Amino acid sequence: MNCNCNLDNFELDFATINLNCEMTWDTICDGNTKGVFQLDSQLGKMLSKKLMPRNIEELAALTALMRPSCLEGMHEGKSICEHYIDRKHGREDNVCPYPGLEDILDKKYFKIVYKKNYIKKKKKIAGFSLQEADVLRKSVGKKKPELMAKVKKDFLQGCKKTGIVNEEQAKDIFSWIEASQRYSFNKSHAVAYGLNSYMSAYLKSHFPNEFFTSYLYYAKNKQDPQTEMRELINDAKLNNVVVNKPIINIKNKNFSLVDNIIYFGLQDVKGIGSSTYDGLIKVLSEKEQQLDKKILYWTWIDFLIFLSPYIKKTIVEGLIYSGALDHMNIDRLRMEFEYDKYMTLSNRERKYIEENIENPKDIKEILNTIIDLGSGKKFACYNKNRLSHCKELLKIIENPPLDIGTNIGVLASKEEYYLGLPLQYSELYEKSNVNCNCTCSDLNKNKAIKLKSIIFSCKIDEFREINTRHGEPMCFLKVSDDTGSLDSVVIFPDKWMEFKKLVKNDNTVAINAVFGKENSLIVNKIFQL
Repeated sequence: MNCNCNLDNFELDFATINLNCEMTWDTICDGNTKGVFQLDSQLGKMLSKKLMPRNIEELAALTALMRPSCLEGMHEGKSICEHYIDRKHGREDNVCPYPGLEDILDKKYFKIVYKKNYIKKKKKIAGFSLQEADVLRKSVGKKKPELMAKVKKDFLQGCKKTGIVNEEQAKDIFSWIEASQRYSFNKSHAVAYGLNSYMSAYLKSHFPNEFFTSYLYYAKNKQDPQTEMRELINDAKLNNVVVNKPIINIKNKNFSLVDNIIYFGLQDVKGIGSSTYDGLIKVLSEKEQQLDKKILYWTWIDFLIFLSPYIKKTIVEGLIYSGALDHMNIDRLRMEFEYDKYMTLSNRERKYIEENIENPKDIKEILNTIIDLGSGKKFACYNKNRLSHCKELLKIIENPPLDIGTNIGVLASKEEYYLGLPLQYSELYEKSNVNCNCTCSDLNKNKAIKLKSIIFSCKIDEFREINTRHGEPMCFLKVSDDTGSLDSVVIFPDKWMEFKKLVKNDNTVAINAVFGKENSLIVNKIFQL
């Protein structure tokens, strides 16, 4: 296998990237911006879809419009951000709001977007000197209310002297400046951000495997690594990128791209830290050398005899339930069952098995061999109690007291515990609703756009309750299924109180909804699965 764990072979000359790549702009305009610099948040996704930038200038403006100065600066009942978007799409006349500001505001849509707009405005309409304008700039940056109040008085008096705008207009304009106290961008800063956003969107569009491998690798540095990893993997599914469970034979430490396939690293399994990983690889290497041959693919019986006695039980369970041993073709519950029983053998018995029994096909053959040797007294110092224990152990192995087959619910829960999300098994498999007519992937890719009534099964990942302007509670949901995730599910006040009891993290439900504005989903009903 070609294990390109750190993407060392990946090369790209950023100076040659086409800045007019339609695929890249489509990625941004579709709001497919998980992992894209500055556009990764829910706000970034939403505004990307609303503004739909098609060049670096518009993308730079988008990174500035996302700042509080543009989101909170109001004019005629709408924010600067909303005005800019409506003007770009022709929903609002592209006229200068006040006479005399034409050469001050953003040349394209006549809105204050960057800090330089504020400096120019102060100098022209208030008659400020460059030094006085700089005092206002500093008062904005330092966020000192008393200093801002003094500058406001000077600004309004200056506007009165120049007569370019009247008093009401001057107050309105200064309100935009006050909003910039919350944070606004220099244009050079915004352009640099825009270029970085484009570059990361370009990589996501053209090199999705490398993109997701890298972002998953660095998810461990996030404030909430498991949430970040889960969101990235759900987004990878929507981009037709498969992230596979770990495999002990690959031996990779972290998320890696192997033969163009992304695999979890062994250290990405809960409970396997850096030192534990190093110890595991050391044992693997030592045992491979000890056996006088390179074992490329450990079998379950190899693992049981040569490895499991030298690894902590918690690590063995992590390897089993993360799927790292699935290629051994033994059910995970049976693996844990057989491991627990095998470890009831004494150290001396396990050592004898490791050194003397060649190529057993399963644990039953091992126990039968020990019983035969013990009965014939060929196993030195073997006593009746141990012989009786082995016989009883064989009976339990042949007739387990519990169902150790494929229990989806248990496996999904264990997998989520060790990997952070159910990767191969999901409770939705067991609880699938025959009346469902679409999936999260269908909804994200607009494949269900013609459906009048939508029904889909999902797990609730997050929910956020807010109050409307009238003080009524409503809720936003982030949900997922085996095909990806959705973060635009809305429950309005009339439905929220009815279904609130079903909305809790990790609950699996079926949702009946209809499309709302901008492809959001408006919930009609929620059913417990």
